Amino acid sequence: MNRSQACRAGIFILLFILLTTGLTYILRTNGDVKDRFTGFYSEPADSIDVVAIGSSPVYPCIATPLLYHDTGIRLYPLSTNMQRPVAAPYLMREVRKTQHPQLFIVEIRMFAAADEDLRSNMAHTRGVTDNLRYSLNRIRTVRAMVGPEDDPLSYYLDIFKYHSNWKTLVLVKQLRDVFYVWPDDLKGYVTQDCVGPCEPADVSGICESEPIPEEQEEALTAVFRELEKGGEKGLFLVLPYAEDEKSARRFNYIRELVEARGYDFLDMNRVSDGPVLDYELEFNDYGNHTNALGAARVTAWLEGWLKEHYDLPDHRGVQQDRGPIGALLWGGGDSWEKAYEQYAAEYAAAADTIRDRYERQEFYVAEEE
Repeated sequence: MNRSQACRAGIFILLFILLTTGLTYILRTNGDVKDRFTGFYSEPADSIDVVAIGSSPVYPCIATPLLYHDTGIRLYPLSTNMQRPVAAPYLMREVRKTQHPQLFIVEIRMFAAADEDLRSNMAHTRGVTDNLRYSLNRIRTVRAMVGPEDDPLSYYLDIFKYHSNWKTLVLVKQLRDVFYVWPDDLKGYVTQDCVGPCEPADVSGICESEPIPEEQEEALTAVFRELEKGGEKGLFLVLPYAEDEKSARRFNYIRELVEARGYDFLDMNRVSDGPVLDYELEFNDYGNHTNALGAARVTAWLEGWLKEHYDLPDHRGVQQDRGPIGALLWGGGDSWEKAYEQYAAEYAAAADTIRDRYERQEFYVAEEE
């Protein structure tokens, strides 16, 4: 092969890789998780103050547009459903490619669960691996999360998983994800308008500790190492839910490990002056996740806690620089304040819906998987 032929072959291979990558990004299943990750990748470099990592309690509970509107703090969640703790350090590395947050928040509910239970549904793994852009870090993430019995090729090259989604090629919402970069209107937050009443569990008197599964302690130690490497502050958080006694004992164990490393631990279910939620009205699905009313209450309380414990900047009134291409595609102005305007409208509608559903006793019904 002469030099000209080698050059043409190289160009062909490069174009093939670029085309396949773009097609993969388009064909990946659409939804709020994909929107959350493409939204994160669209944020201007070094513009995020806090990144929250964890499972599904995070994105419907921390109302990021409200937090920004009230404090000027830019917090972005990289959360996925039933997120396996082993993913956390790799997500932190992904964040540092474009952002250098002062604080990482790690929601720890899944650290109390056995990994074999979380691996029973491949979606709990794919929520992370199939929403990262192609990179060396993604390869390492797949390697850490996927075993040889899990058909690893379909994780490394997820187009094999989503090749049947060709019909989505006609959807503008999917086509725009060809580079896996597109702003999320609510900065990762998802408004929930269902209601599922529950009884609060009183775990305030539980002082005993119970070790967490060995693999989750290893994941927690890996998070500590990442924080030490990056120099960020760390907040290990339990968001409000109907906490059970076994989890409370395991959270006590995590608290001991976290505080021994010099990081902050906060269980919002056991803070004496914490947010007082209406468990009849402000949970979406019987004590697991807050709805819009609960999220507003939790976020308002969290605002004060963050301001008291961390010196985070107030970006209100500061123009974001999205660059000429970003400004052309997404317009100018404060995208975070625009997110608040949309949030305020959605909150008002959701609040009416929640109260109406409660009055009619029309409660949450889980979707069949």
